[in-house]
Amino acid sequence: MNIAFRVDSSSKIGGGHFYRCLRFAEQLRRKNKIFFFSNILSNYQKKIVKRKKFFLENININFSNTHKKYLEIKRLINKNKIDYLIVDNYETNSNLKEKIRNIVKKLIVIDDRINEKHNANILINNNYLNKYEKKEIFKNNKNALKFLGPEFNFNVINKKDIKKKYICKKIFIFFGMIDRENYTYKILQILKKQEQIKLIAVVGIFNKNRKKIINKFRNNKNIRIYEKLDNESLIKKISTSDLTIGSGGVNLIERISLGKASIVISKVANQQKGLINIEKKKLILKKRLSNLNKKFFKDFLNNNSNNKNLHFKKISFNCYKEAIRIKHQKKIFINKFKKIIENEKN
Repeated sequence: MNIAFRVDSSSKIGGGHFYRCLRFAEQLRRKNKIFFFSNILSNYQKKIVKRKKFFLENININFSNTHKKYLEIKRLINKNKIDYLIVDNYETNSNLKEKIRNIVKKLIVIDDRINEKHNANILINNNYLNKYEKKEIFKNNKNALKFLGPEFNFNVINKKDIKKKYICKKIFIFFGMIDRENYTYKILQILKKQEQIKLIAVVGIFNKNRKKIINKFRNNKNIRIYEKLDNESLIKKISTSDLTIGSGGVNLIERISLGKASIVISKVANQQKGLINIEKKKLILKKRLSNLNKKFFKDFLNNNSNNKNLHFKKISFNCYKEAIRIKHQKKIFINKFKKIIENEKN
């Protein structure tokens, strides 16, 4: 079966959508031919696609007319005999999805917007959702088979045992591929003198401050800076950490899936509702940068706060339990999803 992903990545979009699809593709590659239909990817990301032995097609849709976009996608679908198209792209609107659905066996949409009519056969939303949000998704997508929640993804296939963490010796820092607010630099400035703690920071390929960060902290013995990490290496860095600090995008779900407590700083509007739902489950601490200082980290890591919900130990244990739940449910989801494809072949 031929499966295509419609996904882009840039300094405006970020890299979460692309890397999510890449992990998805790796799980579906057995007995299937995988294509990426992309309008914008960095040269580094193009090399990743080719190294994985997936097929890359440049899709020319730099125009606003929906029908012209449809004709271009249709051309690539017919050319490559695509059976399933997986769309992880906000620029593909409802009308365009409706047209595409009629020329493929299955249209699969990965999208976190709750008020959108996706016209999909299968809809995947990896966010933590409340009852109202789920109700809205069901109302707008009545005929789609829906997988809603952090367990319904291929982001992290955790084969190792998840361990409880009560002592913090290593902190993982990652604010996505862009980090417009330069949070990576600012957090390292706060923590750089905590020599008893190892700091692992990853700077994204679209981070305009990456050279400044690398040059500033390269001589700190307790700090390691990485860039251009592949999926496996990134997950490994998270897995070996005790606490993570980052934004509220796709990588946050990965961190929780690995049982890692997170301090989250995010100004991105479309992440805020999801972060509220996660915070209610006491899986993260959502903070402003101005709230983070040496005293905060000392109290949090040493469990000195009067509020137990602000203890590292408490949040870490909550994430441990959640990671166990996600791991079990994810196995069920993956098996079910692969059966859907196998049944389509037959």
